[in-house]
Amino acid sequence: MPFHRADKKIPTVDANGQPVKPEKPNGIKFEMFVFDALPFAANPLVIEALRADDFSPVKNAEGVDSPKTSREDQIRQYVRWLREQGVAVQTDPSGLPSFAIEVSPLFGYDEDSFADAWKRLSQKPAIVPGLYLE
Repeated sequence: MPFHRADKKIPTVDANGQPVKPEKPNGIKFEMFVFDALPFAANPLVIEALRADDFSPVKNAEGVDSPKTSREDQIRQYVRWLREQGVAVQTDPSGLPSFAIEVSPLFGYDEDSFADAWKRLSQKPAIVPGLYLE
């Protein structure tokens, strides 16, 4: 598979041991991407989906595209699913509630399976901090 060149700003230290954050790229990284494997697939299939529903990359330890932002995206998705079922959930302007909610894939792995499982509940749970639906 081919390598893709990516010019990167790589933090270093100077002769005195002081950290230096470069203003322009000072290094090269070679990357490989999963889409480069498509020509080798016997029956490739491309699916278009809403980013908010199906894509939240984890590429960094902190900040953008980190485990924290991916978790927050999942919580926003659970809130959207709950609201589709008529449940009121208070959120900030980004759609994030002030507390964590988690939905096991055993309960619902997409909006439709979540809706089916929610409708089957004889008693609906309170939407409280730490809610875990399994």
